[in-house]
Amino acid sequence: MEFKNIGPIKQGSVDLSDMTIFFGKNGTGKTYISYVIFGILSFLSVNISIFLDDREIQKVINEKKITLDYDQTIERMKQAILKDVKSNMPDILKRSFNRSDKEISRFEVTFKDEDFEKLNYFIKKEDFGEKLTFQEFPQYVIQDVEGISEDKVYEVLIGFELKKNEISISLVEKSSDKEVYEEKYPGPMRTIQGSKELLLTLNRILSSIFRRMRNSVYIPAERIGINVFFKEINKNRLSEYDEIMENVRAGTYIKRKLDVYPSPISSYLTNLNRWKHLYEIFYDKDISFAALELEETREILTSKLLRGRLTIDTEKDEIRYINNNTQDEIPLQISSSSIKSLVGLELYLQTAAKVGDYLIIDEPELNLHPEAQKDLAKVLESLVEVGLKVVISTHSDYLIRELVNIELKKRIDEELNSTNTSKKILAYDFVDGSINQIPNLPKEQTINNFDEVTDDIEDRYYDLLDKYQELLEEKEK
Repeated sequence: MEFKNIGPIKQGSVDLSDMTIFFGKNGTGKTYISYVIFGILSFLSVNISIFLDDREIQKVINEKKITLDYDQTIERMKQAILKDVKSNMPDILKRSFNRSDKEISRFEVTFKDEDFEKLNYFIKKEDFGEKLTFQEFPQYVIQDVEGISEDKVYEVLIGFELKKNEISISLVEKSSDKEVYEEKYPGPMRTIQGSKELLLTLNRILSSIFRRMRNSVYIPAERIGINVFFKEINKNRLSEYDEIMENVRAGTYIKRKLDVYPSPISSYLTNLNRWKHLYEIFYDKDISFAALELEETREILTSKLLRGRLTIDTEKDEIRYINNNTQDEIPLQISSSSIKSLVGLELYLQTAAKVGDYLIIDEPELNLHPEAQKDLAKVLESLVEVGLKVVISTHSDYLIRELVNIELKKRIDEELNSTNTSKKILAYDFVDGSINQIPNLPKEQTINNFDEVTDDIEDRYYDLLDKYQELLEEKEK
């Protein structure tokens, strides 16, 4: 992804990796770029691009089956997505920053063909094996399409054969009519209205099979305030929603500017409410929406960083913290700042985290002691190990150094055991309006962003100490 005139960033590019690290001084553009990346990833996860054409849909209608070349179909899908990203970029930027057309008019973002490969966006055909058959649920009733009976029930079958390099789309008519089928096989059934909706449905199904539909999660630097005051923020959002609906019903305009947040903040607020609800239902239960592979990561976070667990007071609509040692239960508002900082990550990992998610955290080290930052580095590294893609923006030398130590330890183990399973780390130094890639962070013995400041403080300390000592010695004479 390439960026021009994004806040303080004059020009630069970013490739996302298994772990991507942004660092730099305050005001150098790290959050700007994080917001844009979140906006693009969110768009890619929900957008359905139209790459099948009317002629192909008509063939599906007439013959109930069509066969397509795999490589050509994926390329068409890719080009359709690129076109959609480009045409929707102004809206993505407006939502990402909650700014007007004029305010984002100078922003330039380019999502390129090669970014698909770097994001590992399409599933490689070799990963499907020799043959794939995918049945789409629910069953469909198709109306207002000439050549298709409205009294029948259809299912969609997608096939793939590696040797033939072919994708097949089949519209299979069930033997029973609609009423008999519903009685015999009660279950989910949807209605497709017209050929345009059929086109959209088939594009959606193909997209869901051949693309990696990753969730994108943003945990902002503003999280402590949001975590503490989310009840009040929820009330404000609800009152604004009520005002919108009242004006819609009355057919009048809203006279004041409503508080709308940038999409990463708004997304975090929405997720916090959802995670809180799921946490209340599933914590300490045998079921959870979160991936089982994350059990070890959750244990590190809970035992070493939180040193306790959360509970939800439904009546007061508040999060409370229970200390492992004392079993004292206190409202989140009066818990330590480190607990407040980690609440969102804890709720996410316990309830909704999935392998393949993109997790973007702005300043994950907020309010954490250096010892706790070392443990946090282990949490982040373990997330990457099980398959999440992690993007962090940080001011912490401790966090980066510990991540480097963990990576070097893994490389040593791999050399000793003749294995190669390391995940890739890419780091970017934001300086003077540019984004400078550091492709091999573990080999960087000095990181100027931090080391220059540390050296300056130490040099001044020893200079001042020498002067102070000289003064004391002169007084003794």
